[in-house]
Amino acid sequence: MSGRANTRRVAAQRHAVVLEAPTGSLLASRPFGLGPHASPGAERVTTLVPGSAGTITVTHDGGYGVLAGKAVAIEPATGVSFDTPLTVRPR
Repeated sequence: MSGRANTRRVAAQRHAVVLEAPTGSLLASRPFGLGPHASPGAERVTTLVPGSAGTITVTHDGGYGVLAGKAVAIEPATGVSFDTPLTVRPR
């Protein structure tokens, strides 16, 4: 996952969970934090589960819509990248 940003004036603690497709079994779980109006640099971008397919769920304590971000997948054979924006779950 990359491109996470905090859009508000308060710090947010977050947690990313990756579930495998199609079984839904847990592949990775990682907590991370981000200060007010902060964006991580490239050194903070993490590879959660290389070579896998599934879903990413990001939870946080920063209020509705506080995070902006995207997930990036790169096809190793061709180098083609796929960017998927993180979306807010409707209430």
